[in-house]
Amino acid sequence: MNNFPNCSFKINDEERYRDAERCMVQVDLCLTEVMSCPCCCYFLDKRNSIITEEIVDSIDYLPEKISLIRIPLLPTPANLVYFDYLGVETIIYNLFKSTNKKQIKNLSQGDTYLKVYYKKDPLFTLPIIMIEVIFMKSLNEKAFDALWKTLKTEVLFFTGSVGDIIQIYLDDIEDLTKILHVPLLIGYPEFKMEGVLKTKTELELLELNYIHSISVQKLKMDEIINNSQLMLFEEQRLCILKDLKKEKEKVDMDFKALSSNDGKEQELDDLPF
Repeated sequence: MNNFPNCSFKINDEERYRDAERCMVQVDLCLTEVMSCPCCCYFLDKRNSIITEEIVDSIDYLPEKISLIRIPLLPTPANLVYFDYLGVETIIYNLFKSTNKKQIKNLSQGDTYLKVYYKKDPLFTLPIIMIEVIFMKSLNEKAFDALWKTLKTEVLFFTGSVGDIIQIYLDDIEDLTKILHVPLLIGYPEFKMEGVLKTKTELELLELNYIHSISVQKLKMDEIINNSQLMLFEEQRLCILKDLKKEKEKVDMDFKALSSNDGKEQELDDLPF
């Protein structure tokens, strides 16, 4: 994930326009300060918009009402252990683990989507991680009661907050687009190993900085029900590990080059003239 200080381009014809659109879907980002880079913010927002449009276009008909579970993960000392990819996966897994399996299978008949994003709150220095599970159908009474019970027990235990279940009426396709679109916390500085984050590893800090890379994604409810663990962000993990490897290799090459130059300077110093 390289840093591109000058990443503007001009579009002169249709072919270059298509190239630009492809670039907006897949682009290298800064390794750390994603939200402080206007270029990264632009491409991430464009990518999120394109993915949202693809989901909306794939829907056969607009549902009259959908359901949404919203869970705020507050940046309290007790919750910081969940401030990484594994923490978010743990919360989602436990949201459905204790719920009646028949109700979950009923939910899986309709598409279900996941949104993870940051939200600034004046009460906290660090942003809140917002977790939203969007059901493209209205929850029936039994499913609603089962999930609400889980929110008041399992989720409350992990997050310190109950969360909420919201029933949303859709007037037009724009309402659905707004619900699916992932907002960005633009201008927020990178997370660093300082203050309450001193206990975090380098990898966990990178995951926090790359929560922004998670677009809205479809949940495979059958896998969530039947698996003993949940892995939702493997693509992001692999990218981070690959970039860490590239950074290490670059540092090693720079060190070797520096060592080589030092040796040459030493040889020149030993010459009699």
